[in-house]
Amino acid sequence: MAENEILNEIEYDGQKGALHYKGVRYLLIRPETLAAMQKAMESVCGKEAGEIIFQGGFEGGLLSAKKYKELHEFSKEGILDFMVMMGSQLGWGAFHLSLFDPAAGRLTIEVGNSPFAAAYGEASEGVCHFIRGVVSGLATVILGKNITASETSCIARGDRKCSFVVGDNTDMKEHQRILKGKRILIVDDEPDILSTLKDILDECKISVAESFEEAERLLSEGSFDGAILDIMGVNGYDLLSIATKKGVPTLMLTAHALSIDDFVKSIEGGARAYVPKDKIADIEIFLADLFEVHKKKGKRPGSWFTRLEPFFRQRFGADWKEKAEPEFWEKYYYL
Repeated sequence: MAENEILNEIEYDGQKGALHYKGVRYLLIRPETLAAMQKAMESVCGKEAGEIIFQGGFEGGLLSAKKYKELHEFSKEGILDFMVMMGSQLGWGAFHLSLFDPAAGRLTIEVGNSPFAAAYGEASEGVCHFIRGVVSGLATVILGKNITASETSCIARGDRKCSFVVGDNTDMKEHQRILKGKRILIVDDEPDILSTLKDILDECKISVAESFEEAERLLSEGSFDGAILDIMGVNGYDLLSIATKKGVPTLMLTAHALSIDDFVKSIEGGARAYVPKDKIADIEIFLADLFEVHKKKGKRPGSWFTRLEPFFRQRFGADWKEKAEPEFWEKYYYL
């Protein structure tokens, strides 16, 4: 079971009947209660009810972001990471930061298993106004100006996740345009990973394999625009060699083989990208980037490396590039 820092630090004042986290009072409440309140407000106020609930979330997000930013002396990235972690640990769903570009004033947070959407039930539009408000309040603190986020997808609407976007959502639409109809081979010995990738890449035509033998057969018999290969358990490097010889641009997606040596081996073996499974939620971004670089016959690694370099630096150490031969970085334009 994952550690929950929030629950571990909540203090209970039995005399006052209060729960506090770092001096801020919180309360436990069933999502069905909030959904019933929301529907009652909608019956009276119509769509205006959503904006009223949004405002409540906005105030909470704004105050929390200010409080914790001051308490921990967080950077913009620090308070964002903290609040995303906090959203998940408070039980508001599985929060994931999908995009943060402070220079452009853009931010996207995705939430799986939103309790607000689940409790509300089927709807024709987004219903997670509390979360939308919190994201807006958080973005206002980070970007230094009043922000309103939009909920571009919602589980209550039949989408696989809820997405909250600040700024222009053009990039994500462009990624989906690039990927639409692409024939992708995904090879992994973990069925859950295959299922997750199929859900995320629903605009693509997906073929899957759980073994080297099945993947080898599919590569020999079929035609693919791209491949996503695990390394361990499926002889990923042998499959990479086959895919590269067939001219199939390939992304290596790994957890167990996450190391500097495997990074170098993947790129030298012909992989267009090397992505940790921790970042699987961003696979659309990385895969679209792979196709764009491949189409232009570019040698540079593309934006996937720029996005992941902070992750690699944190995982492998600040001097991680120095642990590979200088010729590698020069040859593959990673400098």
